[in-house]
Amino acid sequence: MGMSQRQLPRPTNASTDLRILKTYVSSETWSDVMDRAESAGLSVSRYLSALIDRDELDSDGRPVWAEPPPRTEPLPGMETTAA
Repeated sequence: MGMSQRQLPRPTNASTDLRILKTYVSSETWSDVMDRAESAGLSVSRYLSALIDRDELDSDGRPVWAEPPPRTEPLPGMETTAA
């Protein structure tokens, strides 16, 4: 499983294993994605799937272009001790 527990949505219909993925983007990004998918001869769903399939991941499963999450130090009194 990924970085956190997720509940998988039900399939969109009984004959496929496809799931809905909702996202909100600016109108400029929406137009850009629509244009890129159309230029590739793909639906937006297939275009996004192709991008995800091509996303290079590091050894931690994080996209190589993504900054690593900031390291967080434990709160005072919450440190773990080696036994």
